[in-house]
Amino acid sequence: MPLGLRKKKNKSRESSNLVENEEIGGHAGGSSVKSTVNGAGLPPPPANLRPKLVFHTQLAHGSPTGRIEGFTNVKELYGKIADTFDLSPPEV
Repeated sequence: MPLGLRKKKNKSRESSNLVENEEIGGHAGGSSVKSTVNGAGLPPPPANLRPKLVFHTQLAHGSPTGRIEGFTNVKELYGKIADTFDLSPPEV
């Protein structure tokens, strides 16, 4: 069968991806109260419980892959990418 010519479903695309008890407006049960701790959201987990992040990057398709570890935010990640490929951080 050619692609794109199958029979369409009557299901709304917007409501088909909802999780149980989730409404289209993003509020479950009509309540807009967020679960927060001291009004600032959840505290970050301790450093020993955070997952170890590893970022694999290439300058171009087919070039060597750099494996970047030991970063905690995007600014550190960009700095480590610059160090890996001998670039200045603004170039990243």
